[in-house]
Amino acid sequence: MLIDLHCHTIERSDDSTAPAVELARKARADGLDAIALTDHDTFWPEDEIKRISDDAGILVLAGVEINTDGGHALVFGLDEYIFGMHRPAFLREQVDRVNGAMVMAHPYRRSLPWGVDPGTTAYDEALKRAIKGEFVRVVDGAEVINGRATELQNEFARQLLEVVGTPALSNSDTHTVEGIGHVATEFERNIEDVPGLIVELQTGRFRPWTSGMDRHRDEPDQGRRERACLAHAREAGHDHLQRDPVPDLPRFVAEVGLAQAAMR
Repeated sequence: MLIDLHCHTIERSDDSTAPAVELARKARADGLDAIALTDHDTFWPEDEIKRISDDAGILVLAGVEINTDGGHALVFGLDEYIFGMHRPAFLREQVDRVNGAMVMAHPYRRSLPWGVDPGTTAYDEALKRAIKGEFVRVVDGAEVINGRATELQNEFARQLLEVVGTPALSNSDTHTVEGIGHVATEFERNIEDVPGLIVELQTGRFRPWTSGMDRHRDEPDQGRRERACLAHAREAGHDHLQRDPVPDLPRFVAEVGLAQAAMR
């Protein structure tokens, strides 16, 4: 089941131009099974979510993107903002209180400075700092592919998640109608509502997906899957970015005192 868990609408996000119902209709036309509306620090009422879902003929799920000191989190299960949620540990407590789930959006943000390239000391230091971070360790998953990121930024996220061991997924982070349908998360089991989504996020039964990949295929080769994702990023217009050899990840693990067993 393909679900884009990271979508912004003109109704509730100042930086989006996408009407919610048009976004949902485009998702259905492009073959997605559901979308989640995750506008910035604001919550959708259930009756409005149902109306959008009925009008578009596709499952629409309510979520929220919370801005924290450690980064942005896609949160499912909460229905109100509580002061203090800008602290990752407190947000995790609130999510656990309602048996919810939270996902780290665009992990490269606040970690990888713009213009810093792989193979440089600045890049190595940025990755080491990200590996030591608290936020990536208290989420149920993190975006290894963000549809608005560059190939270099998504590669940074891949290296970070590989070391820390956080389950990887992918979303469009779309702010336009045109941005939907190319990146999503593929779930192993059928999902019918937010509680069902939360269960699947908590159990890790998902994987990244882009439109350059076959759906529901048996894919044991993680490397081949990642190469397909990166190829799609190039097709999306990021071919001006060159992939340098990735840093020595075992060395990073040793330097920050993490166990080798954390690598997948």
